[in-house]
Amino acid sequence: MFNNTEKYAARRLLGFSVPIFFTNFLQIFYALTDMAVVGRFVGESGLAAIANGSIIAYLIGSVGTGLAVGGAVVIGHYKGAGDAAGQKESLAAVLILSALAAALISPIGLLYARPIFKSLKIAETILPEAVDYLSIICPAVVLFFWGTTLSFALRSMGDARSPLYFMLVGGLVNVGLDLILVGPCSMGVRGAAVATVAAQGVSLVFSVLYLKKRRFIFDFRLSSFKCRLDRVRRILRIGLPSTGQLLMINLSYMAITILINSYGVTAAAAAGVGIKICTLAVMPCWAVGQSLTALAANSLGAGNFQEAESLGRAALKLNILITLLVVAAIQVWARPLMAFFNPAEPQVITAGVAYLRICCSLGVIMYAAMYTFNSLATGAGAASAAMFNSLLDSVIMRLVLIWVLSRAGYGLTAVFLGQALSAFLPAFLGGVYFYSRLWRRKKVI
Repeated sequence: MFNNTEKYAARRLLGFSVPIFFTNFLQIFYALTDMAVVGRFVGESGLAAIANGSIIAYLIGSVGTGLAVGGAVVIGHYKGAGDAAGQKESLAAVLILSALAAALISPIGLLYARPIFKSLKIAETILPEAVDYLSIICPAVVLFFWGTTLSFALRSMGDARSPLYFMLVGGLVNVGLDLILVGPCSMGVRGAAVATVAAQGVSLVFSVLYLKKRRFIFDFRLSSFKCRLDRVRRILRIGLPSTGQLLMINLSYMAITILINSYGVTAAAAAGVGIKICTLAVMPCWAVGQSLTALAANSLGAGNFQEAESLGRAALKLNILITLLVVAAIQVWARPLMAFFNPAEPQVITAGVAYLRICCSLGVIMYAAMYTFNSLATGAGAASAAMFNSLLDSVIMRLVLIWVLSRAGYGLTAVFLGQALSAFLPAFLGGVYFYSRLWRRKKVI
């Protein structure tokens, strides 16, 4: 399956991917813990409120993650080129950009939480809980932005383990506070939001102290926050398309949430849990893809195109194989997985299993291929190509398919089928872009 060059590349990717996988898992574990605890103590209304609140939180997080990706790619190329000053100044630039973005976004989320949720057509019974959730999350946006920036920057410098330590600390805080605030303290959805914010804050403080102790390239003093304008331009050239890509993905999920909400609270709760489980299915793919972006950026910064291509081929094979195994396991354990989150309401379990049967199948394998191609394009500096492919997947294919199937009378199943089929064409076009080697023409530094 792998030739000798690809075997070496696969070992590198796996060695780098394992800590990234567990870091991502802990991040998703925040959300899963929130939903599991709220589902047991509050019920389906709490689950639906968290599901809707998470959609907006992910939409906001797209900005910070997009900027972090832009910074990581630029830092990775400087790392490959052996330019320490370029790495330090680029990290300063992305931290400043992230803080400015958070300062703009937080007030908007606070002021317009209620109109935003009304536009999602959520039931009036869960509107107050959803607003409470977002009102607690929004003031702490900068914590998430900076934590994400540091994690991505460290990976681009070859350190995938430190972000895992930071996330582990935050995860322990999150679980402990969830069990206290949602349960005995009866804070419900607000307790889950407070736990998430506290976990982000503790994780960020721990990461800064840890990096200062290890004499990191950036010492976090005020005098270190200096950057050149050309570093900012390079970050934005990749960060803005990456932000656009993530925004489009999350906006499409917002549109899907509106459609699902129109079918009632049970459908909203079931799909909310189903999306989280599908997220678990693609987490190995994300880890390998994020490793590919970081390692390919290093290779291309050093001018080694052949190495970057071998990494891309190995990542594609790894992602298809691993995702296939995970999808098969989820299909076998679909009902127990749904029951774990909401054991007392069988109608939610039944609807959630139907979601997993359709959405967590062959379409997820196609998504894994698409994500691999997009990851290499991003690492090469071709973030606009990755953005186009994501636009095709998340907006053009997904929403058009849902509209066509809805008109054909498939009802809620149309929403599920649209998600399952949307990645086929983008996966094909991503493969054409990769094998044509057009990505080799991009220059980052």
